[in-house]
Amino acid sequence: MNQPRISVLLPSYNSGDTLGDAIASVLAQSFGDFELLVLDDGSAQPASAPSDPRIAVLRSDRNLGLSRQLNLGIDRARGEFIARLDADDIAHPQRFEQQLAFLLDHPEIGICGSQAQLFDAGGEREIWDYPTSPQECHATLFLRSCFLHPGVMIRTSILREYGLRYDESYAVAQDYELWFRLLEVTRGANLPACLTSYRVSDSQLTRAHSETKTRETRQIRERLLGRLGVGGLDLYERILSDEWEESATFYAEVAGWLNKVQAANNLFPEPAFGRLLAEMFFARCQCASRRGFDGLAAYQQLDFARHFRSGPAARWRMRVKSILKPALTS
Repeated sequence: MNQPRISVLLPSYNSGDTLGDAIASVLAQSFGDFELLVLDDGSAQPASAPSDPRIAVLRSDRNLGLSRQLNLGIDRARGEFIARLDADDIAHPQRFEQQLAFLLDHPEIGICGSQAQLFDAGGEREIWDYPTSPQECHATLFLRSCFLHPGVMIRTSILREYGLRYDESYAVAQDYELWFRLLEVTRGANLPACLTSYRVSDSQLTRAHSETKTRETRQIRERLLGRLGVGGLDLYERILSDEWEESATFYAEVAGWLNKVQAANNLFPEPAFGRLLAEMFFARCQCASRRGFDGLAAYQQLDFARHFRSGPAARWRMRVKSILKPALTS
């Protein structure tokens, strides 16, 4: 049997009608040299697929969980590249062709994603934007995932050379955890085009799912701060949430913590990392200038404020608003 160029890993668990649409989107790809591994994780109603020699349905007798299923898929994959898709998402017709062409033109890149079009029963919604350059992708991990999991293509050789697999102790945040380890040994990028449509459904918003994701993400971030040698996990999570206290004291605390993180950084590429943190903090300080205290003075407490240069209009508005607000005090 000839080796396919791409192995598509498509896990499924009680996926109902959406699985057929996901499979159809793979079969409609402009690049057809692939194998599609449908990983049925012990569904009550076994997954079925059209008769096509490129498709194999691999069924587990019991529910093993997403991480275990994906690892089984990696072990079974014969392709030079592994593409991911979930059973409720849609791959755009040019996705495989464009990602493969990019990876072939950029041998230093080990994982390639794209932008994502959200949709639900009512039709298309907003677009999720992801960073495009390797430096930005890596730096963004400090704040959030830098790839849409069901929209990536990965070099199989990278996973096997370094023994990289999904950590099966993670039920929900296994992709976020893997990206940290993957980007330590290779580089990643996202194409600027929307190549995957990501379905937003009620099943993704369950309380149990949300609580598990929160707990697992906290574990990942705690381990990250340990590697940086910086404390402050609770503050870290507040910074990444919408729970910003609108006070000069809190903004000063955030600036001080970010200064420690940037000074301790030995994991993320500079100057992209400093620029990312500075841009995030600048955006918050803009809001502060509208809410009763001097946001410009707050931003200037950042030791690496120069790493981010906003547009002239934004700086002008900040200065005008700051003149009209009281000086930064505690």
